[in-house]
Amino acid sequence: MRLKKARERGEAPPLKTCTQCGKKLKMGAGSNRAWEAGLCWEHWRQTDEGKVTRRRQGLAKREGVWGVAFFGGEEVKPFSNMRAALKASVNKGGRDNLPVFVVWSSGIVTCHNGLTARKAVGLQPEDGDQLLDEYEYFLDVVPDHLRTWFEN
Repeated sequence: MRLKKARERGEAPPLKTCTQCGKKLKMGAGSNRAWEAGLCWEHWRQTDEGKVTRRRQGLAKREGVWGVAFFGGEEVKPFSNMRAALKASVNKGGRDNLPVFVVWSSGIVTCHNGLTARKAVGLQPEDGDQLLDEYEYFLDVVPDHLRTWFEN
């Protein structure tokens, strides 16, 4: 109330307004991203940043963490799905399959040793060993349109 009266007297800066429609802005809208951009919530959510942020949050609420990219085979090549990575990682001469690496939507990279199609059903990051060294190679190989899911 003090701030409102100070504004009326001209002693405090006026409220920010949307550059598109002139609405008064609320701090906290879009985690303050809308306020910082000088847009109301309705206009901020139509921006590219707003669409990506809302999509990421919506998927995370529904599904939790999911695999974004998969790597497997002797040369550790990238694949778009788990099935292809498993197929390339089948060790024809040995007992255990070659390791499969998964880049998760949270930005974590895990290694899964001896993975089979049956064990891959419902796979979660905690089922593998998190990579701490050399994981940036995997993040760099992920296509640009999939990078929006994790922050690096």
